Amino acid sequence: MRGAATPLALIGLGAVGLRLAAAWKRAGLQLRAHSRSRVSREAGRALGLEVGELPAFALEHARCVVICVPAPAIAEVAAGLVPLLARDAARPVVLHTSGGAGLAPLAVLRAAGCAVGSLHPLAAFAPEGPGPPFARVWCAIDGDQDARACAAALVEALGAQALRLRDAPDAALRYHAAASLLSNGTVALASLALELAGEACERPEQARLAFLELLAGNVDNLRERSSERALTGPVARGESATLHAHLELLADRPLAQEIYRALSRQMLALAQRDGRIDAQAALAIARVLEA
Repeated sequence: MRGAATPLALIGLGAVGLRLAAAWKRAGLQLRAHSRSRVSREAGRALGLEVGELPAFALEHARCVVICVPAPAIAEVAAGLVPLLARDAARPVVLHTSGGAGLAPLAVLRAAGCAVGSLHPLAAFAPEGPGPPFARVWCAIDGDQDARACAAALVEALGAQALRLRDAPDAALRYHAAASLLSNGTVALASLALELAGEACERPEQARLAFLELLAGNVDNLRERSSERALTGPVARGESATLHAHLELLADRPLAQEIYRALSRQMLALAQRDGRIDAQAALAIARVLEA
């Protein structure tokens, strides 16, 4: 299947599924949806979607099926679709929206004659709110040739940009590990930093705003220059005594101290690659981090 992926069936109306379905409907795609959850079905209908209690409702005449459920449930949903799709001689393209699951959960559908692939929006979807503007979102696409073409058409309909994964066995998992490290890892790291900052400042709410601006400034720096050149702070300046003081302060917080050490090792590697510090300063920092 090539070109515009319509009519479209969407299975699953969670935080991601609802936002995708609403965007595709606004783009003029013919779309039917299914969700096991009554609450999700009602939320979909409130957005003007055609939503059925049974997957057969969504699959009728569909030329592309998007499975939008948590990764552990994809294989079960895929298996349940096989007898329903067998009723039609023309097999639709089937995609899932998981970032790291790869194509294995869709193997039963590929064996049944479907082209299979994935379309993963590289964005943070909070449970509430409108979600990220798709014009600023990249979507990773993977799979069989026809599935990639279908996914690319759907990404274009969103107004997003396609990020094509390499044709390699571990590409999806490697991509998803990177996404989790940056997106979820940033939230976890921010929570630790904001806790420390709140303890240091008279007004913790101001500290939160100030440190989030610091985070935004680093994002701006990374847009304009390499990671090596964007690095600032005591490691980049070779200040081993400052690192020692920080680690001493965090002695009663083993997890925070462990994270500080691990990130500082990566900073040291960046600083050395960029020639920011000499061998003597690098050795002094390494010794502090190993202590």
